[in-house]
Amino acid sequence: MAQHDLATTTFASAPTSDRYLQSDGTGLGAEGGWFRTFSIGSNWTEIRFGMQYAIVPDSTNNLTSALLTVSINTGSAAVYPRQASVTNSYYAIWISVGPTLTYNAGAGNPYFSNTTPFVGRRQGVTDNDQASPATTLYHPTNTGSTQRRGILYIDFSKITGQTVMWYFTTAGHVQVDYSESVFLAELATQATPAPGGNAMVANPNSNNLVTDTGGALDTIGWYFGASALGQIQVYNVAAYRFI
Repeated sequence: MAQHDLATTTFASAPTSDRYLQSDGTGLGAEGGWFRTFSIGSNWTEIRFGMQYAIVPDSTNNLTSALLTVSINTGSAAVYPRQASVTNSYYAIWISVGPTLTYNAGAGNPYFSNTTPFVGRRQGVTDNDQASPATTLYHPTNTGSTQRRGILYIDFSKITGQTVMWYFTTAGHVQVDYSESVFLAELATQATPAPGGNAMVANPNSNNLVTDTGGALDTIGWYFGASALGQIQVYNVAAYRFI
């Protein structure tokens, strides 16, 4: 995966000058990602993962064969879940956004939307994908009258030896820039996040569980790739552990 060095963008909210990591957009198949193994290993019962990001559009075109994945895994052997070149046994649960991200002009602040996120799991060498509830996810672009850092929160919870996930979304947040302090404040609560008072909607997927008896879930990360010209700018990545 190729990634650009850190660059800086100016925002209205604090910090008004913020740095981002951008995936490589030099040609088709632009991709990038970030993974980190916990120092606590698998010693957790619930983790809220959050990222602040924006997607770089290809003019006003939809992005095709796009994939934005957030996952919790056994180690980091796979760049993204279901990677064809990884045949060894590992364990993961993930949410995948795509394959088409639809461009919306918005009220001067464009954004992408998709109506069929998929939640999946890897249990040893067996993969399983299923469509999540019919909920649209929204992703701000880095264009428009307001520079925006969008927010995505995902909760991973251990329940009687299995791990389940919830993700949170709402349409209103793609029109707003959120400060780092607002992002972090909602990361550290077990309630449904409401950044800046803009309540998000919880979307549980209790039918897709993964056991961790065969491999500790100790690594978390994100991956973005698109066959059309499209990139992602990531400003903040954080995880909060609940005991």
